[in-house]
Amino acid sequence: MNEAMATDSPRRPSRCTGGVVVRPQAVTEQSYMESVVTFLQDVVPQVSVYDK
Repeated sequence: MNEAMATDSPRRPSRCTGGVVVRPQAVTEQSYMESVVTFLQDVVPQVSVYDK
């Protein structure tokens, strides 16, 4: 095993945890549905009625 990989362990503590607490927010049904619709509009190719 390469020693450089062994020293770059992701388990060491991060230095940028400045005591910031991010509180979870309740996900509303409206925002969830908007996210799903936006995702589908981005992923699914749009078919025009006039494409024949």
